[in-house]
Amino acid sequence: MNNFQQLMIAEDGSITVEEKKFISLHNEIIHCGRMTCEFAIQMAIKLKEMRDDKLYVIAGFEKFGDYVEQAVGLKERQAYNYIKVYEDLPKDFLQSNAKIGVTKLTLLASITASNREEIMENENIGEISVRELKDKIKELEKTTERMQLDLDFYADEKEKAIEEIKESQKKQLEDLEAKQKKQLEKLKKEKEKLKQEVETLKNTPKEIETVYKKDPELEKDLDEKTKSLQDKEKELEKKQEEINTLQKKLSANDNSMIIFKIKFEEFQKKANELLIAYENVPEDKKINCKKAIQAVLDGLNL
Repeated sequence: MNNFQQLMIAEDGSITVEEKKFISLHNEIIHCGRMTCEFAIQMAIKLKEMRDDKLYVIAGFEKFGDYVEQAVGLKERQAYNYIKVYEDLPKDFLQSNAKIGVTKLTLLASITASNREEIMENENIGEISVRELKDKIKELEKTTERMQLDLDFYADEKEKAIEEIKESQKKQLEDLEAKQKKQLEKLKKEKEKLKQEVETLKNTPKEIETVYKKDPELEKDLDEKTKSLQDKEKELEKKQEEINTLQKKLSANDNSMIIFKIKFEEFQKKANELLIAYENVPEDKKINCKKAIQAVLDGLNL
């Protein structure tokens, strides 16, 4: 424990007159510092009102910057720093942290709420120097920038993945549809050929029966052709059933594609909504959100 700490906890009877004077003066300095911060916040409120209502025009000043530099004795940038502290920091935060000084408050007002919250949680803001605070802010901003790059990369990868899925599904459906249409055309040609053979067979027995009715060999040939006719008719019926089945499949595929397109549009809409929600998540929580999204995409097994 150093001498200052010992003095601050010492009892009155154990310290010298000079030491008592030091303690008294030190406490007054700290009190004035706190009052200075509180007055600085009050001044920020008044400066904002002057700027917003443009009351400085009444006194002949064309610009707010002219007013603060000529009439108040502040640099325009300094005046805007005061206003920024009041505008950007929550009122309860200002009330509980006024003692840290306007410079630190200005730095905290320049960063995001999530970064500010992280600094306040992990650092003794009243004890660290302004330079240390600046270094912490720079470190956080670099981390945020890296995370943003990761987010941009993820967004690009997501778009690529969606396009790849879309193209893959489209190609598979087109290939299947082309294959089935080709098969359908083949079946139709086979059906036509069978129809012609059936017609030929239907006419042949009559000719044989008329000309060669008493010839045993021709009667045998007639029986064979009749049986062949029956077989061809059955084969024709089978081909027709195959054609009907294939046409149903083609129709079903058309419906499946419609459903896919509808669901895909819904997926794109939800993905965009998810990305907007992700942007609003505190920076320190985004990495977990990113992992959750990636886990869902990995689980699709496409």
